[in-house]
Amino acid sequence: MIQAMKKKSIIHFLTFYFLIGISMNSHADSKIQCVLDMGSNTFKFAVFKKENNKFKIISSRRDPMGVGDDISQNKKLSNKLEISDSKLSEIDKIFLTYQTNCKNDFKTNTIKALATAAFRDAKNSDKVIQIGKKHSINIKIVSIQEEAELAFRTANHTGTQTDLVLDFGSRTTDIANKIQNNRLETKG
Repeated sequence: MIQAMKKKSIIHFLTFYFLIGISMNSHADSKIQCVLDMGSNTFKFAVFKKENNKFKIISSRRDPMGVGDDISQNKKLSNKLEISDSKLSEIDKIFLTYQTNCKNDFKTNTIKALATAAFRDAKNSDKVIQIGKKHSINIKIVSIQEEAELAFRTANHTGTQTDLVLDFGSRTTDIANKIQNNRLETKG
């Protein structure tokens, strides 16, 4: 069975799997989890509540950020594969919004975030990580292989068992395929 995962779902697969797989283990006592999926062109922010060892979404939002488009434009203008200063300023503002939301509305201070293709490509993605630290947002930039693996594991975590997952992103298409001995082959 082939399962295609679209990036337009409210809880993007990276956010979901990150929350279930990583956050659950590192914050086992925390009842509220704020997570952020930093896609190339859209940020997906979600707040989950832990009830009976399961997570329930209690708040979510999507913010079109256009980071990947900004990098492409910057490359055309200056031949630099970087996030522009104006886009970094926008990221700073949205991070403040997320942090304020988590702190004031949900009484939690830390946001866990995963960043994908645009942030892998940008030569100055370290500036985004520094902005994140300023707002207590712990950012992990995932590799193409990690992104494909997360898509596969999430697809199989949702109850549907599949051997092949296609993830259509705005900048990459990732493929994860289960092969012999349940090993995973990934391509991005």
